[in-house]
Amino acid sequence: MHDHTPERPDSCSHAEMYFNEALYELEIISAIPNPNMVKEIFVDANGPVILRKKRDIKTGLALRQITINGIGYPAGSIVAVKAKEQLGQKRPKIIREVTELERLTFLRLSAFALDHSERFKSFHLDSGDRRDEGLEAALGLTMENIVESVRQGVEKIKLTRDS
Repeated sequence: MHDHTPERPDSCSHAEMYFNEALYELEIISAIPNPNMVKEIFVDANGPVILRKKRDIKTGLALRQITINGIGYPAGSIVAVKAKEQLGQKRPKIIREVTELERLTFLRLSAFALDHSERFKSFHLDSGDRRDEGLEAALGLTMENIVESVRQGVEKIKLTRDS
């Protein structure tokens, strides 16, 4: 018997892999005319807050603990993002202010919110099954790695795109 209950957006483990692909794209973003993976990066005075990807459902990854509209989201949360529309822009900005966020909806904690030993157990990669190398590579990242990659990507974008 099959359960035909639809999955929640990005409830599958592939979200982590897609965020990893977006991080790779940030490394070479100055050479890409139209990014395929990175939709937006929301920032505040302290740096990047949310990385929003394009692939699959356009969800965001909270890069640190944040509070939006009085609701707290821990670092590593995967959230649905509702932001103000960018009207009258030839090319939508990739870097946006966190004040442009209208609403976040918590979907789930990503593997990035867990310590390394918990990640592999939670995603059933501790049994020697290596079917999904992309996911395994993503699970090797730490929140510190992710935040630093996004921070560097923001600097590249500021120099080449959204100036």
